[in-house]
Amino acid sequence: MGSVVKKAYRVLSGIWLGTIVFFSLIIAPQIFKVLPRFEAAKLQNHLFPFYYSVGIICGLGMLLYAFFKDQKKIIWIGVALALALMGLTTLTPLIKDAFLSQSASIKWLHPTAVGLNLAMLFCVFKSI
Repeated sequence: MGSVVKKAYRVLSGIWLGTIVFFSLIIAPQIFKVLPRFEAAKLQNHLFPFYYSVGIICGLGMLLYAFFKDQKKIIWIGVALALALMGLTTLTPLIKDAFLSQSASIKWLHPTAVGLNLAMLFCVFKSI
C-alpha cells in the first residue's frame, strides 16, 4: 500500500510540475503568437482558473501524503499550494478586471503572475 501511495504522490507532483512548465513555456506564448492580443488575453482569462485548480487539487493530495509520510516536504507543498490559491482567488480576478477595463494595472499584474508561477514551480520542484 505504501508504494501505491508514494506513486500517487509522484503522479500528482508530475502533473502539477508538467502543467506549470507546459502552460507557462509552451501554451501561453503560443496563444499570443497565434491569436490577436484581445482574443489571446480572453482565452488566457478563461484558462487560468483551470490551471490553478489543477495545482490546488494536486497540492492537496501531495499535502495529505506529506502530512502522514514525509513532513519535511510540507513547507514546500504548503507554499506552492498557497501560491496556487492566491493565483486563483486574487491574481486571476485582478487580471480579468484589468483586461476588461483596459486598465494600465495589467503592466504590473503580468510580471506578478510570472513571478508567482516561477515561485510555485520552484516550490513544487523542491517537494519532489
